[in-house]
Amino acid sequence: MANFRDYNPDQAYLLPPSVKDVVGPEHLCFFIHESVERLDLSELEQAYGNEGRPGYHPALMLKVWLYG
Repeated sequence: MANFRDYNPDQAYLLPPSVKDVVGPEHLCFFIHESVERLDLSELEQAYGNEGRPGYHPALMLKVWLYG
């Protein structure tokens, strides 16, 4: 059987609303985002190879880990 992503023609948004519209500007997620963006993650980026499917960016994964 074929493997497809979910398809819902009745969804409310084509794209999700902006996080900035949902949470306030002083939310912890913006502090984490700004802090991680200032870090040099070149060592982490070099550890990734070109084989297989594309992975998530190391900055994104670090932000999720820190927020969690």
